[in-house]
Amino acid sequence: MGERVRETTFKDGSGRYDGTVKWYYELHAQRFGPVPVDELVRLVEDGTITIDNLVWRKGMPDWAPLREAGILQNEKGEELAICAHSGRILEKSKLVPYGDQFVAPEHREEFVQNLMEGARTTTQAAEYGEAPTDFPVNVGSCFGRAWGVMANDFWMVVGVTALIIICISGASQIGAGIVLTIPLAAGLNYYFLRKVRGQPAVFEDSFKGFKIQFGQLMLMNLVITGIALGVVFLLMGIGILPVILMAESIEGSGAEAGLVIWLVGFFTFYLIAVIYLNSVFAFAPFLCIDKRMGQWDAIKLSVRTFHNRFFACFGFFMLTWLISIAGVLLLCIGSFVTTPWMTAAMAFLYEDIFCQNRLQRANLEA
Repeated sequence: MGERVRETTFKDGSGRYDGTVKWYYELHAQRFGPVPVDELVRLVEDGTITIDNLVWRKGMPDWAPLREAGILQNEKGEELAICAHSGRILEKSKLVPYGDQFVAPEHREEFVQNLMEGARTTTQAAEYGEAPTDFPVNVGSCFGRAWGVMANDFWMVVGVTALIIICISGASQIGAGIVLTIPLAAGLNYYFLRKVRGQPAVFEDSFKGFKIQFGQLMLMNLVITGIALGVVFLLMGIGILPVILMAESIEGSGAEAGLVIWLVGFFTFYLIAVIYLNSVFAFAPFLCIDKRMGQWDAIKLSVRTFHNRFFACFGFFMLTWLISIAGVLLLCIGSFVTTPWMTAAMAFLYEDIFCQNRLQRANLEA
């Protein structure tokens, strides 16, 4: 297997090798940075950016596509490239060229078959913001791995989560929850993403929602809240009007029984609708803070991805809801344990779905 970019150093403007060079990159017509080489490579590996995204660092005369920026070289000066099928970064000499793309020999047949069927490559799908269609939803694995993350740093994880819960509660009390809830939650998501990826995660990471995509996360908060309130009020109107009409016409026990049946059925449906609304947008904060997507693009991609595996995803979030209720029933103290457990499980689910390149590479290197 070829050398990975993460294990190399990179040339600065003077031609010397320097792994500390800071890079800027362009995504969705916005520019981000500075970021270290490791972070830039992670964005490539996850499909957040492609080798066609513009990048810049001190010493470069102008912005240039990543493929032309000299980053994809190892210390020996050998050119590296990304396998369009698996997302692995290998020596270009060991890859097979297909137009302006490259693919590893072991994936050549499957890659060609996908092209004949009109399927997009891994990097193309990420660039077009397409929802994954064939991805694992292993509920037991997500929660099992999440518990392992908690066990490794239990008190720190619980403490960080408790602080974010208190901040969200405080924001709601002063009327700021409508714009601060999702930035706070996204910061917690970011903290757990670093945990599940085996990266260093510090206390400050839990507030990254105020530093990364803060404006987009606030807008997302407003949009999702508006949609949720609109649906809730509509459902309440649909549910209450028949109750009023039936209550005025009650003349016997039969009518009373019909009213009870209607109320039970309506509130069951209402509960399912609330869980659905909390679930269908759940990937959006992850996509916004991790892949730097705009709020509306992140929301749409979250909805499409959820519906591509509706029953599996809904089952996952139904379980998280039941765990949450269990935490509340334990005098609310249990929430300080169940919330980080659920957030870590959600981070693993996000990783399984949207960062399959990383998982494929890990399986190949295991």
